Amino acid sequence: MSFFVETGSSDKEVIESVKRKYGEEAKIVSRREYKKGGLLGFFGKKVVELTGYAANQAVQKEPQNIEEKKNLLLKALQKKSSPTLQDVVRELRLLRNDIQTKKAEKEDNTATERVRGILESNECAPNFIADILERMRAALTLEELANAKTVDLCVLRWIAEIIEVQELSIKHKPQIIIVVGPTGVGKTTTIAKLAALYGVTRKPVKKARIITIDNYRIGANEQIQTYGDIMNIPVQSVESKEELGAVIQRFNNADMIFIDTIGKSPHDYTHLGEMRSLLGDYCTSAMVLLCISAPTKFSDAMHIIQQYSIFDINTIIVTKFDETTRVGSILSFIHESGKGVSFLTTGQKVPSDIEEVSAKSFLSRLSGFSLQDEDIRSTFEVEAKSPDKGSV
Repeated sequence: MSFFVETGSSDKEVIESVKRKYGEEAKIVSRREYKKGGLLGFFGKKVVELTGYAANQAVQKEPQNIEEKKNLLLKALQKKSSPTLQDVVRELRLLRNDIQTKKAEKEDNTATERVRGILESNECAPNFIADILERMRAALTLEELANAKTVDLCVLRWIAEIIEVQELSIKHKPQIIIVVGPTGVGKTTTIAKLAALYGVTRKPVKKARIITIDNYRIGANEQIQTYGDIMNIPVQSVESKEELGAVIQRFNNADMIFIDTIGKSPHDYTHLGEMRSLLGDYCTSAMVLLCISAPTKFSDAMHIIQQYSIFDINTIIVTKFDETTRVGSILSFIHESGKGVSFLTTGQKVPSDIEEVSAKSFLSRLSGFSLQDEDIRSTFEVEAKSPDKGSV
């Protein structure tokens, strides 16, 4: 007894094949239908698969590759004294479909594996890479996949779309802006840079004030007070919820009030809760900016935003952008968190080492793509999407 698995484009075609190879007594046990070949699940060829058995019938060996199929086609045509046009067309169509399928698979694998390697070398997270590769397969043709520059331009555009620029907005006066984040990310110098940007250098100049509740870190008050004195921006330290409310009331004629908070580990749940209680309802009415340093690992950044979510985070400031050569982790974090980004800090100097976010800032730090820096600059003159949420 011989068992067989026969496939074809229709039930009729497979049954005829079974009868031709195994005789009229062949028994069909099961039937299955699926798609084969194509690209990204589209244009696939319908395949009908029949499984069964035949008594004492030699099984005809199927051709294993395209070359064997070509040879069999030639032999079949040589044996037939007058092959019909239908026979020739059908065999040629099957051969062409096999060639196209193998070509598509080769181009797809070559392009996606190259991009996968580039993104991995830039330390992008697995989910981020998977989303980019899936979009490649869905959006690009075979010809486009074969062109490295075309692929790279598309991938960089998709990465640019991830970077949602979130501008600071004044919903009412005074607009309270609270800056939070773990220890060591540079919150105090970031507060000073923001206050200088809006209260000193940017036109029209806003009337800015600074409040700090960081009374635990040695030298924190002196540091922010020194910045305030240099910029001629009033600074006030508070230690309680009641005192915070009184100082905000006193600064009621200001345009913007920046609040510097205590740097806490995301594992310090108790003190995070206490700080949230001190800020009270101001977290709801304020804009809350979370500082994340660019060298932070993706998994750590996701843990930080999860623990700081009690502060109703509005947007992200990426600090220490100058301290990493691999921006894949922070890009993956931005992608996964779904938060907009407002600013990048690029050093310790106040007020100069801060800049508003642009897609080019991130794209120019990605290595391995076939594009040069000048290609990126010329291609991405238009910044990443920026929702119309009003600006300061």
